[in-house]
Amino acid sequence: MRKLFFLIIFLVYNPCLFSAEPDSLKTISTQIIEDSSKVIYYLKLSSDKTYNFTDAVNYANYALNLSSKLNYLRGQANALNRLGTLWKYLGNYPKSIEYHLLELRIWQKLGDTHKIADADCSIGETYRANRMMNLALEYLNKALATQISIKDTLGQALALNRIAAINYELSEGDSVKLKSTVNNSTKSLELAFYLKNNGLISNNYNILGASYRMTGNFNKSLYYLFKSIEYMNTDSIKLDKPLVLINIAYCYKSMKKYSKAIPYAEESFQLAKKSGVNIYQRESAMILSQLYRELGNYQKAYDYLCASTNTHDAIYSKEKEDQIIAIHTKYELENKEKENEILRQKNHIRELEQNRLSTFLIILSVFTGLALILIYLIYQRNRSIRKINVSLKEKNNEIKNKNNILNDLNATKDKFFSIIAHDLRNPLSSFKQSIEIILSKMENLSFKELKINLAHLGKSADNVFSLLENLLVWSRSQRGIITYEPEQIDLLLLVKNTINFFSQNAAAKNIKVINSIEGRNFVWCDINMILTVLRNLLSNAIKFTFPNGKITLESKIVTNEISLNSGQSENASPDAFIEICIRDTGIGISDKDIAKLFRIDSAYSTFGTASEQGTGLGLILCKEFVERNGGIIRVESCQGEGSSFFFTLPRYDNI
Repeated sequence: MRKLFFLIIFLVYNPCLFSAEPDSLKTISTQIIEDSSKVIYYLKLSSDKTYNFTDAVNYANYALNLSSKLNYLRGQANALNRLGTLWKYLGNYPKSIEYHLLELRIWQKLGDTHKIADADCSIGETYRANRMMNLALEYLNKALATQISIKDTLGQALALNRIAAINYELSEGDSVKLKSTVNNSTKSLELAFYLKNNGLISNNYNILGASYRMTGNFNKSLYYLFKSIEYMNTDSIKLDKPLVLINIAYCYKSMKKYSKAIPYAEESFQLAKKSGVNIYQRESAMILSQLYRELGNYQKAYDYLCASTNTHDAIYSKEKEDQIIAIHTKYELENKEKENEILRQKNHIRELEQNRLSTFLIILSVFTGLALILIYLIYQRNRSIRKINVSLKEKNNEIKNKNNILNDLNATKDKFFSIIAHDLRNPLSSFKQSIEIILSKMENLSFKELKINLAHLGKSADNVFSLLENLLVWSRSQRGIITYEPEQIDLLLLVKNTINFFSQNAAAKNIKVINSIEGRNFVWCDINMILTVLRNLLSNAIKFTFPNGKITLESKIVTNEISLNSGQSENASPDAFIEICIRDTGIGISDKDIAKLFRIDSAYSTFGTASEQGTGLGLILCKEFVERNGGIIRVESCQGEGSSFFFTLPRYDNI
């Protein structure tokens, strides 16, 4: 491998090697030591277009013999591929088929899917050249299917091109087959342009040109045929240009332009004769014979007819066709024999495995019986242990659950006392200070000053009363004293009563309260709970709205609300809720503080626009009571612009 590596490095970094003349290549061959490298080298010489076909065949045979001695399978397969291709161009189809079938067998042995598909394509092309179209299509379609599965774009383009060629040769003017020819050739052409493969582009243009000639579209035919010559590379000029020239000559012949056709046919004949491609010599001689006959030059017509006939006999004969059939049959029989041998070996292996399995099953049965007895004894012993463990685990879980409940109760209790300590301190402190001021300055206070201080005392008393009322309700709720007793409630009436309850508070700050709740909005809820919710939310709205501000109460029907309460009335619509909104133009709430709302562990409170004090416990009660009634509460707010509190209640369907 090291020598091969250095050989590749030498080839890559020595540009003179690739531009060397044949004599130079022969000189370099003496410098190559490793035999496997010589195989690669001989294959390169065989592909060198400066050599004639005889030399190319000799170099391919050198590569085959050397790789056979080395048991170098890839070298053998590549040499067989080269020989199959060369003998096809030389018109010896039996040899070509034989070499390609041997190549295919090696690639199958190596499991090289790409190369198997390439070999199938080469075999199909050789059968096509020998006019054995059914076998040709069988191999080419198999190659195309493999190339599509392995995403081999070049392989697909080549297979489509050859299938198009077969359809053209089978068409004999049939429009369906010609359409199939054009479709396959067009697909191949698209792939060839994608691959920038000029040789394949040229070949597809040639097929398209020949197809359009058969349809009588001679101008389009000539366009594609001359495009084919335009895209020809060195290989195409040497090997395929004669065929394109023949098609051009046939096109002019169909147009009855015999004199114009003869130069193309003559050039084709000379190129084919020079390259040694017998099939093109035969075809070009045939059309030349036809053209000279049309022009009345019967001597030349006869001479070319003889040349065509002689070449045809060299390529096609019953003997050669029989040879090909024999080679193919032998290949198929050998494949069958190999398959049968593999099947016999598999059957023998299966019998041995079955015998081993029988012995193993007997031993396994004995051990299984002993194991089952042992397992039963262990099971009986562990069963009593498991019962004890299950009992202990249940008791531990019970203790753990009770501990969790106690921990939650302690946390709630601690937060409860924290709220009381925080929210009672300020109003009571204010209450105390107001009393001290009145007592200490009673004699010096005017009636107006006394009235102001008494008003402060009233506000402090209201705050303390509001807190105590909420604490009492929350405490009763936590102890389960408050029961859920839903009924059909007229929402409009409930809202009106709540607004009336706070009318003086709103008037004191000159706040306009707008009731936009429409009539006949019936909800299914506990009236005491929802009244507590409305009073808390409206009280907060008044508290945090600036003087001369506005508070709006609205409602609308919403659907697909997630119900938190499973005890709804059979008359409650399960997919319809009424959403109540209390919207104010107050100070608003920041996003950070919104997250603290409705939580006992972070009760949020702040001063109102007239220094009113809040408790923070009211919103916690609102959330609990709304959810107890099967609804959801949420808030939308923007600092400085106001807040909107929304909550939903099940709609009562009384219609």
